[in-house]
Amino acid sequence: MPADVRLKDPSAFRLIGREDLLRVDAPGKILGRSDFTIDVSLPGMVEAVVLHPPRFGATAASIDDRAAMDEPG
Repeated sequence: MPADVRLKDPSAFRLIGREDLLRVDAPGKILGRSDFTIDVSLPGMVEAVVLHPPRFGATAASIDDRAAMDEPG
């Protein structure tokens, strides 16, 4: 690595290194004011999970989805 590397002058920074250029969503996340999907709960809301086989490359021998199919929607 060369020993005489000159760093860019901070006045030439366009994106990286600019303190005045924050992402629009950053302040809310930093201050804990943002709502995330995991925080949302609506009346009648149902949740789903993906069930994976216990071993890589394994496939399910059978699936009983009758209870899920009986749910509206």
